[in-house]
Amino acid sequence: MKNSVRVTADQYGNVIRQSSNPDYGFIVLEQQVVTIRENGFVDDPRTFKALISGKISNLKFLDYYEGKELPGNIIVVESTTPFNTKNPNKHLKINPKTGEILKDKNNQAIYRDTIWDSTGCRENVLIPHVRSEYISRSVDKKVENTEKEITSIQTSLFTDDEDIFDTDDKEIVGGGDSIMLQDKEEDVEEIVIPEVIVEEHTEEEVEEEDEEEEYEEELIEVEDDEEEFLFEI
Repeated sequence: MKNSVRVTADQYGNVIRQSSNPDYGFIVLEQQVVTIRENGFVDDPRTFKALISGKISNLKFLDYYEGKELPGNIIVVESTTPFNTKNPNKHLKINPKTGEILKDKNNQAIYRDTIWDSTGCRENVLIPHVRSEYISRSVDKKVENTEKEITSIQTSLFTDDEDIFDTDDKEIVGGGDSIMLQDKEEDVEEIVIPEVIVEEHTEEEVEEEDEEEEYEEELIEVEDDEEEFLFEI
């Protein structure tokens, strides 16, 4: 059961209320709705409000006064798309007790607005909201299912027939849908490079070595006919 839509005024009796821009303003409409449940129980009356906005000069032309009855209904419209792109947080649907932003089953924020339908033909457009703990459980469930799928894929890579598939020298790499087997890396034996000891020689020892090299060069004989080199050391 719905009462008529009525024009309201502020505490000073002004029907047209000025916005931050002095050239523009708005009028507040109000409607009381009483809901009767299927079991016959009557809920407390609920008051819905909607705005008519525009230039103050145009609003004055309507000649609205406090208490004036208007046709149609005030309806509730909910959406997951912001109604005001410049101020998207303006119409967020919020739990008045907890301050929580209400979201749908897909974890998308719900935006809520009330508008005056002068035809009385339109119906409320409502989006069911879910509690945050339900969304959290849903996400945890998806993670659990994903982990089960990964385990199933890993298990399917193996067989009991050792002759067909021997995995002793294999290891699993990757994740998700891109799981594969590759040969395990063998341990590489560390090569120890022996320490090279450099001996220091005195000037006399160096001179003796040079003399020995000169002597060895003198022993080199070249045979032109056979073009062979003989080295006597």
